[in-house]
Amino acid sequence: MNLPNKLTVLRILLMPLAFFLVFQNHWASFLSGYILSILIGFTDYFDGYLARRYGTVTRFGQFLDPLADKIFVITLLLYFMEVHQIPAWFIILILIREFAMTDLRTLTAQEKVNLHVDIFGKRKALFQYLLLFHLGYLRFLELIHSPLEGFFRIFAQGTLIFLLILVTFFTIFSMGNYLWKNQKYFLGLS
Repeated sequence: MNLPNKLTVLRILLMPLAFFLVFQNHWASFLSGYILSILIGFTDYFDGYLARRYGTVTRFGQFLDPLADKIFVITLLLYFMEVHQIPAWFIILILIREFAMTDLRTLTAQEKVNLHVDIFGKRKALFQYLLLFHLGYLRFLELIHSPLEGFFRIFAQGTLIFLLILVTFFTIFSMGNYLWKNQKYFLGLS
């Protein structure tokens, strides 16, 4: 197994611990899970970078990496919805997009076509991670009972709204872009 695939497997193995720590809703365990989640996010970047840089892209990695990303992002977003930091419609939008992309990849894989992640999908992922980072920061402040007051409160809420808008835009746009660019592969598939 090559290094990028090992990083993906490591990410998957670390996720349950990160989720367990975050879900405790105690500031110390949350902070530990938050830091671990940031490290997990960095491994997502590095495994793809290393695979492309050294030409070690594998079918295993192409399957497992997006699956790991979906599990990680969706689980944390569900947590932040549960603690009332993001609305349910946002999660539903993300779920629809991710399930649709999984279906498209499955259909096209049967035709020996691989839907590669393009720049819009990468931007979506980047903004999702920035959103998770910001939500984690806000949640940590909430758990330590640190009040957000004045300008900082306005800035934090404004940043949250801005990131939600960016993620929503790139979620919809990247899906539309995949559909448009790859329509020839799936229009005739049943």
